[in-house]
Amino acid sequence: MTSKSLFFKWMREDIRHRLWALALSFLAWFFIFPVRMALIPGDYEDFDGLMAKQQMAVRAEGWFALDNGFVIFVMLVGAILLGASSFSYLHSKKKVDFYHSLPVRRELLFAVNFLDGILLLFVPYLLCALAGAAQAMVFGARPAILFWNIAQSLGFHLVYYLLLYATVVIAMMMTGNLFLGLLGTGVFFFYVPMAAILIEGLFSTFFDSYVYGSVQTGWGNWISPVSAYFMSLENLPFRNVEGGSYPILPWGRLWMPLLCALLLIGFALWLYKKRPSEAAGRAMAFPLSKTPIKVLLVLLTSLGGCLIFAVIRDTLSWMLFGLLFTAVFVHSLIEILYHFDFRKLFAHLGQLACCLLVVCAIFFAFYLDLFGYDHYLPKSEELESAAISSYGQDSWVSYWFFQRNKEGELEQNWESNVYEYAKEHMFLEDKETALALAQIGVENLGKEREEEQEYIQVRFCYRLKSQKEVERQYRIPVDDAWEENYSKLADSAQFKDGKYPLLQQSSEDIYRMQVKFHEGRVYGKVEINEEDIAELLAVYQKDFYALTVEEQKEEVPIGSLSYLPVKDLGDRKVFEREQKERNDDWSQQIVEGDADNDVIPYPIYASFQNTIEWLKQHGVDESAERWQPDICRVTRWYDEENQMYSEPEQVEALYEAAVPNEYCYLNDWMEYNSDWEGEFEKQGETNRKQTYQFREDKLPEFLQ
Repeated sequence: MTSKSLFFKWMREDIRHRLWALALSFLAWFFIFPVRMALIPGDYEDFDGLMAKQQMAVRAEGWFALDNGFVIFVMLVGAILLGASSFSYLHSKKKVDFYHSLPVRRELLFAVNFLDGILLLFVPYLLCALAGAAQAMVFGARPAILFWNIAQSLGFHLVYYLLLYATVVIAMMMTGNLFLGLLGTGVFFFYVPMAAILIEGLFSTFFDSYVYGSVQTGWGNWISPVSAYFMSLENLPFRNVEGGSYPILPWGRLWMPLLCALLLIGFALWLYKKRPSEAAGRAMAFPLSKTPIKVLLVLLTSLGGCLIFAVIRDTLSWMLFGLLFTAVFVHSLIEILYHFDFRKLFAHLGQLACCLLVVCAIFFAFYLDLFGYDHYLPKSEELESAAISSYGQDSWVSYWFFQRNKEGELEQNWESNVYEYAKEHMFLEDKETALALAQIGVENLGKEREEEQEYIQVRFCYRLKSQKEVERQYRIPVDDAWEENYSKLADSAQFKDGKYPLLQQSSEDIYRMQVKFHEGRVYGKVEINEEDIAELLAVYQKDFYALTVEEQKEEVPIGSLSYLPVKDLGDRKVFEREQKERNDDWSQQIVEGDADNDVIPYPIYASFQNTIEWLKQHGVDESAERWQPDICRVTRWYDEENQMYSEPEQVEALYEAAVPNEYCYLNDWMEYNSDWEGEFEKQGETNRKQTYQFREDKLPEFLQ
């Protein structure tokens, strides 16, 4: 009983000395909850009565959800202020002597001060949140949703506040000065994420074949309590209720941060018991921690300084200067802070020399590629499969799809970019050809770029039999060797599976499919019936798998097949009704098929006989109404010189070489003349005009 009485007596006494913190906490939460709730009705003055009430209710309910950014900001600031103030007496010799002379166990003192730092923030938070919820219920917010959101938020923010707060307390325990304690808090919060960024920077700066993100540094964000706090809000599931959608907290996600917080609290208590009373006023409370902290900071900052100077001037001398200058400067600054004496600028020169040796060794390991990162190539017997992708070839391929968001709106999402899609879907079995192509890239590393030579950036993912994935990228000259190896791979079914999403597309997730042929004029698109989409898709996929690079060098597309992907489409009639109810122009265009820019086109070649035959059987004939123009106007791009041809032989020759602009980009293997574009007409017709490019291999001599 005496112990409990003493505990609460110390709590009251501590809170009395920190009324400023209580006042700030109440003020912050008062503005975030009751004041904000009072402002909501004013946002809907121009709305109709029923609509205004519904909108206000949803707005209020969402304000109490766990992803409220204002709440997160107050938690971060509160953890720093209350963590620093809870044990601020440890930085004063007089206060430490007073507290430690009292006949009270240190565990009780720690518990009182630590617990008050939680109550001073969360009691006002809960009271103001309940007051705001009462206001929200006045204008129609549903109590069940309000209190469900408040309970989730309370549990979520409490766990991460404990993590942040305990980290700040540890920083205060390890220092004898408030300023250094705050610096230590910054180090504990951000050192590991900055180290992860530094590792990424070193690889991307010194290795030409490095693929950004291939070094796994995401773990750094989870070790920092701040970044872990923010990352925990990503990819939360949502609960859809009438009129709104609110994040759901998977309570299982909290056990790890809670466990870490409890371990940090235990470590803070251990430090408090071990902390000598005479540490007040010193730079560091524990002398043994000085050297490790100093070395870690010097290593991080000196390598960071090297990268900064590499951006300023990418030369060995400037990078070494940045490395050495930053190492000496930071080491000297830390010594000054440790001793509070400028005369200690070059104290512990031996430690400085060791730091310089270590950072120079790390620098030259990257600069000289001592471990052979750039020139790595797996052996064929080590390789299970490979994936390759290039951003310069088949750039017309799209990887987006539509998906309904939590409000029911259609939005564009991307499965991935061309490289990520290839990593997930491409499993090349022709390992020798893939390695031969990679060898060309390795041989060109470090070579100067030739002005007249065209290059292409190619990325590789080697899947080893050891279950390890190795990623590299190379700048490869576009020559016969590249074309021979790349073409061989591009003809394989495994390559196409990892390059063209339509080959992996399910007909169940295609809302619309259209076909359009072009023979001189723009024909209207032909809509494929819903029940025929699966059949046409299978026929087209069969033709596309049989397509070769050699055929693409000779043929140009004669038409296009376009589709509109909607992931998790479900019942089409329900989908159409939802979009029509939205009553906006864009949704109407999607449903009515008027949004030409919101479909993904694929080429149809003359060699696609299965596709063409299927279309003919279903009333779509690409050869119908052969159009013969009798006038061609040709314009030279760089000076806009115009020439008109009307002689039948000349018009026919130009027409044979012409390719509609809308199909040119669907075939990157075809070479087009970069000087001229044409426009064909037929006298007496007022059809919509179409511009053309000309094939280089068929360009008439009179135009050349």
